[in-house]
Parts: sequence; structure tokens; C-alpha cells
Amino acid sequence: MRVIAGLILFFVIPLWAYTAEDSLYRLAAHYTDADGLPQNSIKSIAQDKNGFFWLATERGLVRFDGHHFSTYLTTLQGSQSDRFSHIITDWKRSCLVAFNEKQNFFRVFTSGPQADSIYIDQLKKTIAFLPGLPDFSRFTLTGLPANDNGVLQIGDTTVLLADSQMAYACTPGQVELYTAGKLVFRKSFQQTDPSRFFLLGDQLCYFHSDNTVSVFSAGAITRLGVVGLSARHPGGRPSRILWNSNHPNRLLIFEGGDVYIMHRNGNGLLAKKVLSGFDAEKELIISAWVDPAGRRLLLGSHVKGLYVFEYPFFTSVPQAIDSNPDHVYYAQAAWRDEWLLTGQGHLYTPALIQKPLVLPAIAGNSDKTSLVLQDGKWAWVKRDSQIHQISLPDGKLVKSWQMPAGITVIAKGPSQKLWIGLEDGRLLLFDPAAKDEAYVVKAKLPAIIHCITFLNDQELYVGTDSGVFRVFASSGQIAVVPGLQNKQVRSLLLEKDGRLWVTTYGQGFYLYNDGRLTSFPADKNDYLLTAHCMIADSKGFFWITTNRGLFQVARADLLDYASGGLSEIYYQYYSTDQGLLTNEFNGGCQPCAVQLTNGLFSLPAINGLLWYFPDRWEPELPFEDLFIDRVWLDKQEISVSESFKLPRNLQQLKLFISTPYLGNTANLDIRYTLNKKGDKAVWLPVENNSITLSRLPAGQYELRIRKIRGFGKNNYTEKAVTLEVPVHWLLHPFAFLIYLITAILISVAAIQLRTRYIKRKNMQLQQRIREQTAELQVALTDLQQSQQELMRQADWQQKMLAVLSHDIKAPLKYLMYTADYIQRGLQQEGNSAYAEHSQTVNEYIRRLYHTMDNLLQYIQTQLKDGQVSFQPIDVWKLVEDKKSIFDDIALHVNTTIENKVLPGTSLFSNQPLLAVMVHNLIDNAIKVTENGTVTIEAASDASGGYIRVRDTGIGMPPSLVKWLSQEQEEIQPAEISGAKGAGTGIGLLIVKGLALFLRIRITAESTERGSSVTLWLSGAASVVD
Repeated sequence: MRVIAGLILFFVIPLWAYTAEDSLYRLAAHYTDADGLPQNSIKSIAQDKNGFFWLATERGLVRFDGHHFSTYLTTLQGSQSDRFSHIITDWKRSCLVAFNEKQNFFRVFTSGPQADSIYIDQLKKTIAFLPGLPDFSRFTLTGLPANDNGVLQIGDTTVLLADSQMAYACTPGQVELYTAGKLVFRKSFQQTDPSRFFLLGDQLCYFHSDNTVSVFSAGAITRLGVVGLSARHPGGRPSRILWNSNHPNRLLIFEGGDVYIMHRNGNGLLAKKVLSGFDAEKELIISAWVDPAGRRLLLGSHVKGLYVFEYPFFTSVPQAIDSNPDHVYYAQAAWRDEWLLTGQGHLYTPALIQKPLVLPAIAGNSDKTSLVLQDGKWAWVKRDSQIHQISLPDGKLVKSWQMPAGITVIAKGPSQKLWIGLEDGRLLLFDPAAKDEAYVVKAKLPAIIHCITFLNDQELYVGTDSGVFRVFASSGQIAVVPGLQNKQVRSLLLEKDGRLWVTTYGQGFYLYNDGRLTSFPADKNDYLLTAHCMIADSKGFFWITTNRGLFQVARADLLDYASGGLSEIYYQYYSTDQGLLTNEFNGGCQPCAVQLTNGLFSLPAINGLLWYFPDRWEPELPFEDLFIDRVWLDKQEISVSESFKLPRNLQQLKLFISTPYLGNTANLDIRYTLNKKGDKAVWLPVENNSITLSRLPAGQYELRIRKIRGFGKNNYTEKAVTLEVPVHWLLHPFAFLIYLITAILISVAAIQLRTRYIKRKNMQLQQRIREQTAELQVALTDLQQSQQELMRQADWQQKMLAVLSHDIKAPLKYLMYTADYIQRGLQQEGNSAYAEHSQTVNEYIRRLYHTMDNLLQYIQTQLKDGQVSFQPIDVWKLVEDKKSIFDDIALHVNTTIENKVLPGTSLFSNQPLLAVMVHNLIDNAIKVTENGTVTIEAASDASGGYIRVRDTGIGMPPSLVKWLSQEQEEIQPAEISGAKGAGTGIGLLIVKGLALFLRIRITAESTERGSSVTLWLSGAASVVD
């Protein structure tokens, strides 16, 4: 086995001479009338200076931006035909000129063709040495061989124009060169097929049927062989050529089913095969365009439309999709520099792309996701909780070790030591030569380990399904990388300068540097949110694999963004449109990508490996300018301009945008902003290559359209258009001047009229004042007399009140004391019957006395005009005084009075009047309560307090409850003076009147178990002791 492996190495390694340049072109697209072409005959192909391709068809000129076709019919400009045959270069004006079957010439502008007469005049001067003009009607092509661009026929003379001064004239027997109309040389040359003449640069050549080429110069005619093109076998079909004078440095050669591109190579000629199995004659190829940079080839068919071929930047291994599960790749490793070993044991070289060598020991013991090569002799793989050692190159299983849990990753440290991550979060240092245990637990992480990278032998970064941890192996300590908690990490890329790049599943990618974490924006489709792997090339780019394609981004752009110097990042996107077999790459493996010593990158995908040489390729960036093709104003097309004056009643303005780009359309990021001067720009995406604006208010606007051109800071191409919506004449500045003058005149007139009116009204007012003054004088005299009468009556009322107080209250007081004296005397003599009657008389005299006293107090308040003084009141003492008055009266009806006011309770009010209110409430409660209880409660706080009189009597009618609780003093209901339970009624009238006077709020309640009346007082109060 070792001998066989050695022979394989000896013979196969030199085959790494394979390079991307040796690859055949791939068919990128085939366009027909079903894809937007007006018809399928492509007579000529040329590219203008702005990057657009122009196609001559039998139904107009067609502009191709790389993805869309725009057809221009010249019959709309008065042309006699839209059947075009050629697009040629006007070397003097550096532009393209097209002509149709009716020999109508048109200059080709990016915005479309325009009739032209200059070219034919210049052509006359260039070929003035020849009799007559070319027969342009012969340019209608029917197939190969083709008289292509720049080959003009005048009789039996074939003319090839090298530039605006230089022309070759070729007849069946000689070749002549003229410069500025003067003969430079004349050579004898026999030929029978003038279509085989062509130019390489400005030098005339002739392609012979034996695949050799005659090159003409002033000194001699040199016949050269073509390297890369075999001599035609006798009797075989001769090679055919196709030449485009718009790019005269390349010649297409069709040989059987192969297509070659021939160009100069030093002093010789070199032909490179670019297509195989493509029969140009069968496909009726009659026009071509060859990219000078070798990136792309366009072929036009007489009946089958346009073919676009591209150089294959990417190579898929294997090169065809199948259902073989072994073609789902994960981990890989470079072995002996230029061999590639995969996690399933496939050993690849470019010579073994379809059927690689297979190492069964790896295939049978690997789960594909981890592969480590050690010393070029051993391969380490894993499956479940076992790690396996495989010898190289024979691929034999040497030994297996059992780990304490499922293995998730194997990594090799700087000193070739092996580290193992487990699904339970343990990080092991593995030593297969250890005498006792082969592993040592160096750290325990709180998550499943996915990937490992090394700062040195003792410091590691570990990626898990819950963030990134820094592990200090010597102490076993771990530190969380802040900001990445709960993020599922897919891969880690640690650079020499200490920058750590992190990719995650579902949350994009990050940079951790100097203790600071930067999150990068995703692409416009959010594919980068699921980033599997990052790998750096030698040209300053990172390549990032995802589930939806491959991205290229400049490292400098990412660092500028992280430092705040860049606000937008350009990502170059690659997909199946660029030759990938699949857009879905694989991650969750280590290594997640590999670079060989010759620069080849190998990336794992779900159905193969992707190979490419990033250092040999320049990305196709969207650097071309932006163009406004058409403008529709309310669905009517108007001329394209840099400024537009729009009507005030604008409904819709639509601008159609284009830019030439043959790459992936995902790389086109075109946005626009519409602003007035000073407004902040808000950039919106251009959708469907058009911008629609509706109902713009009056004003001047700037419409800016920009496209990101590729990598770098502020790398934009921008186009600006001025839009002006005029204001209504009523809002124009001169109208405001008229308004101002008119307003001034109106104001002056109004002031004058107002002044006259005011003077007239003043005179009327003065007269009215004089009249009213006289009336007021009379009224004042009447009021003075009324005041004197009121004062006399008030004085009389005061005297009457004093008389009542003296003549009624004093006798009542005397009678009360006399009755009390008589009652005590009768009780002492034992005359109980008379004593009981005497007690009754005493009680009513007392009640009459206190009623009269309360009534007099109430009348006095009405005479004082609300001027009373307020002071703190000892509520307990006030209630206790009233209780002493009513205890005997209550006892007469078997009722008990309870004073539940706490000593020290104080309220702020007028004491005499509040005492009157409490007196009447207790009196009323006793009147309606027999064999019950009358309870007086009170409480106070900083905001006020209350006094509540509660009885267990017969209750109050609802109308009386409602009347007491109303804040307005209204006429009392009849129940107050006559209903059962209402008493005499005068007591409650006094309570209601005093409550309004003292601003005390009353609430009343009545149930079957009795009634209660609460007096709510506000203002200063002392707290209960």
C-alpha cells in the first residue's frame, strides 16, 4: 500500500500545474425573443464607451445592459428600415455607427440611435484612393464564413480600416496599405477567400486553411503557425474565423465543435480553447464580442439569439450534481501542501476531481465535521465519543480512544498538541502518548463547544452555542467575550494582530478587538445573517460562506466600519449564476475552509467542494455610470434632461434607470433620495429599475440617484436631477407684494372709517353718560333712603332680640330652675306621682329653653353677615356638655347616650354654632329613639374631621335623607314638619342653615336599624392625643 501511495504522489503532484486559466468557458445565459429580444437574428455586437452592448437585429437596434434588453426602432425617426446588419467603430469620433439594409446610418448614443451623415463623409476621405464607395447591401449576413465588421467590399477589392487614416485594400492578387490616402506598401498575395482577412491591432493578417496565418508588414509577409491549434488534417473540414473590428486584437476560430480565441503572444500567435462541444456552424454563429480581459464571450446567432459565455472563476468538485451522500462535505485539510483530504477520507488533486482516492479507515470512523493532520503522518477524526488516529498515506486505523462524552471538535494547538471539545462543555488536552489517562480536563464551559482557536498554548478562544469564551488553560479560568452571549457561534478566525472574527448562525458576523465588539450589517437580502465561515486571501479580502451563496468583502472596509469611518459596506455576491453548483455551503465544522500553498481555496458545500484561486481574479464590480433612459410625466414620455419643470397638477413622474453590469444583480445597490435644500437625505431603494414620484408640493427639489461602485470608502457613482414644481401665482412673491400693498390701503381706509365711527360713538356715549348720570343720582338718593330704613329696621330687630332674650329666655330659665327645685322637693317628700309629673314639666321647660337659645343663636348669625370667628374646639367636652343636658330626657324614654369621642379630639370651627348643630342633632335623635341608643362619634386629622350622631330609632324618610345631603339650601320637604320620625323640624332647619353658613358638609343615612347624620369639617385640626 505504501508503495502504491508513493507512486501516486510521484505522478500526481506535478499535475498541480492545473490553473484556472486552463478551464473552458461555461454557458452563462442564452437569450432569445422569449427573454426580451425583438427577434433572434444577432447580426453584429459592439460595446459602447459606457459599457452597454449594442446588437444589430432585423427588428431594430438593441441595447443590452447585461440583464435587460431595450429595443430602438429607427423607423420612428424616419428611417426606411429597422433591419440592421452592422455596428462599426467611427475611430475619429470614438463612437459606434450602425447602418441598415437601406444604407441609413445612425450614430449610437447610450440613450438611443440618432441619424448620422458624418461617418459616410469621413469614409469617403479615408478611401478616396479607391474608385467609388463600398456596397453596403452586401453586409446582410447569411452565415459562416462572414464578412464581419470593418470588412468593406468595392468591386473585387476588400477594404479593412485600421483607424480613421489607415486602410488596407486587398484584391485577389495583391495587398496595399494606405495612410491618409498615401500608399505605404504594396505586396503580391494570392488568395481566393477575402473573408479570411482580419486585423490584429493595426496589422493585416490572413488565416489559411491549414491553420497558419500570414502577417503583413512593410518589410515582408511572414507566415506563422498558431500555438495551441493543430494543423488541419487533409480532407478535414477547414477552420472558420470570426472577427470583430470593434475589438481587433482577438480572433475567434471555429474548429469542429471547439472554439478558440487567438491573440498575439510575443512575436508569435497563441490560440486558447474556450469552448468544447459547441458547433458554431450548426448554431449559425455570425457575430461575436470577445472581452479583452478574457472574462466573457458573446456570440450572436443568425436564428437562435444571443449566447453569453463566462470564464469559470469557480470549479465545483465533483463537477456534476448527484445523490451520493459522500459528496456532502464538511471538514478538510491540506496534506503535503497540495493534496486535499476531506473528513470522509477523499484525497483530491486536480487530476482526481471526479474519482478521488478514498481512505476507508477515515470514511468508516469519521462524522466529517473535524479533521486534524499532525506531522504529515497522522490524521485525527472523530465519531460520537471516540477519537481515531489514522496513518498517512496508507490510511490505516492506528488506535482509538474513548472520551467521557460526545466529541464536538478536534483542534491542533501551536505546539501540535491536540485539544478536544465535548458536548457537555468540557475542554480536554489530549496526549495519545500518556501512560495513564490520555486526556486532562482543562476547563468546563456552560455550553456545547463548536470551534477552537489559539492565542498560544495556554490561551484559547472557544466558540459555543451560547457565545465565545476565553480560556486560560493553566488555571482553568474562563472569561465571557461580552456581547456574544446566547449566540450560536459557527467559526472563529484569529488574526496575528489579535483581531477575532466570529461568525454566527442567524445573527451575522462580528469583530472582537481590544475589548470592543462590532456587529456588521447584513447584505440587502440578509443572507449574511447565517454566516458559516470566514477565510482571508492575500489581497485583503475575506470570503464568507452562507446558506444562500458566497460573499467577498474588503478587510479594510470592515475595519473602517468598526472604527466609525464607514457607514455602508459593499459585499460582492456569488451564486449559481457565477457557476456554483449550489448556493448552500456547509458550516459547523473545523476547519471550515482550506487554502493550499498554491493559493487554491476549497470550501465545503452540500453537494461538493468549491475550488477557486482568489489571488488570480479581479471581482467584477458595478463601477459603470448611472443613466436615465426615459421619463414619463403622467404616463406621457418627455425628453430626458438634468432638470425638469413640472406642472402644479402633477399626478406622477416616473424615471427609468439603467446601468451596464453583467455580474450578479444582487451586487447592484441603487438608491435615491428626494430633498429640498437643507433637508436630511433619506435613501430609498430603486425597485424595478424605476423611480416613481407622485403629487409633489410646490418647491425646488434635488433628486439624487446613487449606486455603490464596489469596495472602499464613499465609493459611489451618483446622478443628480433638479425638479421644480412652480407655486401658484397667488403664492408667488410678487403676489405677496400686491397683498401687502392692498392690506396697507385697506388698513388705512379701515382706520379712517373706524376713527370716524369712534368719534360719533363717543359723542353718543357722552350724551348717554349724562343721561345715565342723572338717573344714577336719583337711584343713589333712593338707595341712601333704603339703607337708612334698613339700618333702622336692623336696630329695631337687635332691640327686639334683646327684649326676647330678656323677657322670654330669663323667665324660662327661672321656670326651669323652679321646676327642678320642685321635683327634688317632691322626691324628698316621697310623693312619686307628683314628682313624675314635675319631672315631665321640667324636661319640656328645659327643651323649650334650649330650643329658644338655639333659635336666638341662629338668628344672631343671620344678622352678623357671615362674620364669625373660628377656633379649635374640644369635641369631647362639647359632646359631654350636651350629653349632660339630654341624659335625663333620654332616660325618660329608656334611651342611652354614649359619648365615643376620644378625649383630646379637636376640630376647627365656631364653637357656639357647632354646639347648636350638635345639640339639635342629639335632640332629634332622642325624639325618634325609644329603648335604644344615641351614639356620638368624632375623629380628626390634618385635613379636617367629622362628628357623627347615630341612633337606633325609627329612621328618616328618603326625602329627608336626600334633603340633608344636598349642598344647596332648598325648601324643606313636608316630612320635616309632619312626618313620623321627623320631630318638630325646626332643629334640622337650623342644622342645615348653620352647615351652609360654616361650610360644613352633611351626609345622612337611614336604615331599618336607625339613622346617622355626619358633619364633615375641613381646615386645621389637632391630632387626637
